[in-house]
Amino acid sequence: SWAVRSSAVGEDSACSFAGQYASLLNVDPADLVAAIQQVWASKYRPEALMYRILSGFDDMATPMAVLVLEMVNAQTSGVAVTRGLDRPDGCLDIYRVSGLGQDLMSGSSTPLVQRLGAVMDRDRELSVAAAALEVTESLLQGLLRETARIEGYFGSGQEIEWCVDEHN
Repeated sequence: SWAVRSSAVGEDSACSFAGQYASLLNVDPADLVAAIQQVWASKYRPEALMYRILSGFDDMATPMAVLVLEMVNAQTSGVAVTRGLDRPDGCLDIYRVSGLGQDLMSGSSTPLVQRLGAVMDRDRELSVAAAALEVTESLLQGLLRETARIEGYFGSGQEIEWCVDEHN
């Protein structure tokens, strides 16, 4: 099955747009065209229009692409929020839920949250954070490494969705 998701210009700027557009999960291949149309149409849902207008974006400034991705059987999902290159390496907020991240992104589930500070005893803090989030230290080390790489590429703070399947 497939995940059909939006990706809009400005989506991860100072205005997050998180949860404003549709994400459809476990889409059957026979239903892909209808799912793509539904995600595109979600750009014009009343709440998405209002958020865009209040954030100062007009329609032409926010073109949308639709991503079709193979579904992952997520055991754990979350968002890692980096703080920007002006902050020391390692400043990261991690939000985690069990299963798929849809409930986290829609706000219908309360995540476990852990902040990894800019000044830290890495080994001790990673161990404490892993226990608090109920994940492995190697997962947190991987998130730190990959979020720093992604933030460096884009040159600014990022909101990065992640998940772990039954094989990781």
